[in-house]
Amino acid sequence: MASALRYGRSKLIGIIVPFADRIFFSSVIRGIEEEVKKPGYNVIICQSYEKINNEIEDVEALLSAQVAGMIVSISRETETVEHLLKVSSKNKPVVLFDRTKNNLEVSSVLIDDFQGAYEATSHLITQGYRRIAFFSGNRSVSIFEQRHQGYIQALKDYHLPITDQLIVNVPSDVDQGRMATEELMALKDPPDAIFSTSDFSALGAIKWLIKNGYHVPRDVGVIGFGNDPFTEHLDPSMTTIDQKSKEMGIRTAQVFL
Repeated sequence: MASALRYGRSKLIGIIVPFADRIFFSSVIRGIEEEVKKPGYNVIICQSYEKINNEIEDVEALLSAQVAGMIVSISRETETVEHLLKVSSKNKPVVLFDRTKNNLEVSSVLIDDFQGAYEATSHLITQGYRRIAFFSGNRSVSIFEQRHQGYIQALKDYHLPITDQLIVNVPSDVDQGRMATEELMALKDPPDAIFSTSDFSALGAIKWLIKNGYHVPRDVGVIGFGNDPFTEHLDPSMTTIDQKSKEMGIRTAQVFL
């Protein structure tokens, strides 16, 4: 610590994520940590709990700890980026992963969320489904807006109507997915498939459908996003888009270093 104070830098890297106990984020963190340990770095992990005030406090705490730089997945409340610009102004690198902001000119490591959603929707269409509901997530977060655009573009390319009634903002939560599915299936013209931007809300959809006598995928198709480990243990296993979380962590660490 004395050396860190003298040189203004340590062999510590600060990582800020919305939640460390989510499978996606814990897997990314594992990839980051395995990679940065090779040249002798260690990590400090902070959680914003999707709150901008927590994220700002985390940045200040990490700066006080004289971290060498920060790796961040910004919260869904993050609109202002002055706290991250402050890190860059001190010549400490900032690398974003999974989520980014256009007004923040730093390196970022992302999957192609638009393409992932496009392929998910196209897969359902080519399987014969025509009224595809969409669990959109919070579209103020860039990844969910990109997934929404991919869903819309696939419908357009296959000349299917865009039905606002079938587009629902559903958080990444099993119970929320269950409730949203109940409302959708109560429509006069219910969907014959559901594309969820989260595996957890997709699981909620599947649980409600099975409980209420629907066969998945014969009656209603369901596809998720994330490729969380539990998806392969369902019967039948859940179709899902792989976010390649550990690989994202490794790439993020490489960019940082």
